[in-house]
Amino acid sequence: MKTKIIDWVKEWIADNLIFVLLMVLMFAGMQYLFYQESQALGAAAQQVEVLKLKISLTMEP
Repeated sequence: MKTKIIDWVKEWIADNLIFVLLMVLMFAGMQYLFYQESQALGAAAQQVEVLKLKISLTMEP
């Protein structure tokens, strides 16, 4: 029984290996892009804060 299940799992992996690899690659790519986007948003927020500070300093009498 145990070897029958193991053989079935091996056969399923062999049949669907390309799909499993594509899913893993898509997940890794999405995580990378999410990380890049969050880094860009953090940098943009920092730039906005700097600009707000510069504007507030120039508006002072």
